[in-house]
Amino acid sequence: MCRVLGVTRAEVYRPPQPPAASGKTKAVRELIKAVASEIPVYGYRRVVEELSRRHARRVNHKRLRRAQARGADCVSAAQAISGDDQLAP
Repeated sequence: MCRVLGVTRAEVYRPPQPPAASGKTKAVRELIKAVASEIPVYGYRRVVEELSRRHARRVNHKRLRRAQARGADCVSAAQAISGDDQLAP
């Protein structure tokens, strides 16, 4: 089958790689980081509201939740209240 299609077996069984982050995604991440570091007690809902209010950017709340769950550039309310400066791994 692979020979007919002209691909190797490794290409067939290898999981697809996630696409690289675009410039637009990086810009949104920077905005999220700015709002989350400025007001660290804000949860994802308030961060979404701040982005739409200040920067006129509509960000999907699910994307922002994923970023917070990964600890990527976002500070959670629990960390801000406890005083931890470290992000969760």
